[in-house]
Amino acid sequence: MNEDMDCRHNHPRPKDLHGHYRAGRLKAHEYAELDKMTRARMAPSKILSKLKENEKNNKTTLKQIYNARSTLRRKDLQGRLVMQQLLWLAQNKNYACQKKLDEFGHVTHLFIAHPECVKLAFCFSQVLILDCTYKTNKYEMPLMNVVGHTSTKSPFTFAFCFLHDELKESYVWALEQVKLIFREDALPKVMVTDQEAALMFAIRKVFPNAQNFICTFHVWNNVRKKCQGIIQPLKLKELEKIATLPYGEREVKKKEFRKSYEANERMWACFHNDWEALTWSITEEVYEEIVAKLIANWGVKYPEIIIYLRKQFLDTNAHRFVSAFKNHHKHFDNQATSMVESAHYRLKRNIFGCVDTFVTVFNAMEDYFMSDVIKFGTLFEKSLMMKHDEFPDDKCLRGLTHMVSHLCIELIMKEVDLMEKMDANSQEECVCKMRESMGLPCRHELLRYKDCLIPFEDIDPH
Repeated sequence: MNEDMDCRHNHPRPKDLHGHYRAGRLKAHEYAELDKMTRARMAPSKILSKLKENEKNNKTTLKQIYNARSTLRRKDLQGRLVMQQLLWLAQNKNYACQKKLDEFGHVTHLFIAHPECVKLAFCFSQVLILDCTYKTNKYEMPLMNVVGHTSTKSPFTFAFCFLHDELKESYVWALEQVKLIFREDALPKVMVTDQEAALMFAIRKVFPNAQNFICTFHVWNNVRKKCQGIIQPLKLKELEKIATLPYGEREVKKKEFRKSYEANERMWACFHNDWEALTWSITEEVYEEIVAKLIANWGVKYPEIIIYLRKQFLDTNAHRFVSAFKNHHKHFDNQATSMVESAHYRLKRNIFGCVDTFVTVFNAMEDYFMSDVIKFGTLFEKSLMMKHDEFPDDKCLRGLTHMVSHLCIELIMKEVDLMEKMDANSQEECVCKMRESMGLPCRHELLRYKDCLIPFEDIDPH
């Protein structure tokens, strides 16, 4: 070393210590606070904001927050691998957990069910809604939600299943784990899915006696994608070509385009109305009439549409999405997978949009499950302890209040209103499917109880 070298700092003192590791180190109480906030599922940016709010001179950076969280995770693992940690957490919290390994000992499928939500599934086992979501974990494994719904019409996820792929074998394995949850004499009667062929095959194999409904929204989405381009071929981009024409010709072409566009809009609206009428047909006879009308209206001009509809839906899957057929089974108004989409959103919100390990996803699931358990307890207590706000002392409900859910009361009172509008001497044939689809008396049945209480035994246990 040169003896004449000046070993003092060769730069001026910094004006701000942000970014200096030592100045930004977390103090003991800050580290403890970060631990609490991390376990409360707070995002790193919000943790940093909270620490700076508590102490104005805090110099910690976001990178130091991430480093501290990584240290906490390593401390929690205690030398266990990620999968070992997940299974250890599941065992400690009394989850039902099953895994499937490949020939190399790698986990390819993982089934997780919350104990409290499994109890709910025992009570409300008649209908299940199934769908997969993606981008929840860094292994790019699809995550299947198994969703039921309570007597208050609140959806609950009682199981999640990570799948290696979306082939028939994976779905069969997942549904076999779901089947183990239920008693043989209380298996699901209705299962709602999108039009996933492999999943529908697995349902037929594992639950051969269950009715597999297709989500009405997905059906319409498929019909729209196929048919809209045929009925509405005009595109607004054609206006750009018209804009290059001379003024006089341009104005004429614009008027012609608007007329064609508006005519196509009206035509598409007519087709949509016809399809909606078909989907929500009251009886099978009405359905047959609407199918004939649909073929007559559109078969000549657009034969390819009719061929597509018959092949994909009308001749093969009508019993899966048309109300006239579905209403022969108790589906309790579950005819779409929107409940599962809501469950996907809530889970991903807990993960903060990051794609991480199974442990991170499991912790998000734990928060998700616990919030559901608390919510359902509150709703059940409300139905048990409180009268319905709109119908506190209605004479029809004297045998039902505090015995059934508020949703059940609302549905019954809608039928009571319809009954009161009916002609008492009417010989109208009852085509209501309230009893078959919802397990509740329809307006025609309620005529028998006009001057007495509705028997509790007439309400489905669901």
